[in-house]
Amino acid sequence: MLLVEDNETNQVIACALLRKVGLVVDVAEDGRPALDRLEREAYDVVLMDAQMPVLDGMEATRRLRRRAELADLPVIAMTASVLPLDRQRCLKRA
Repeated sequence: MLLVEDNETNQVIACALLRKVGLVVDVAEDGRPALDRLEREAYDVVLMDAQMPVLDGMEATRRLRRRAELADLPVIAMTASVLPLDRQRCLKRA
């Protein structure tokens, strides 16, 4: 699994929880290094923070969807936003 999260505290907590259930987790601190890692390594799933300062999860997901080899890679959005519009943005597939 690739965890894409800019907040260091959230990285530590998410990794601890995910590893506790037996998952192997790599971390990228925003969308740019995540896309770089996805070019070099294969992942079964991406856990993507929707709001990051450099390249946010929405744009990173749009860019990875443009790559044929990554078009079907499951991306799970993480966000603290709870408004219906925020949910729609996360579900919209570019």
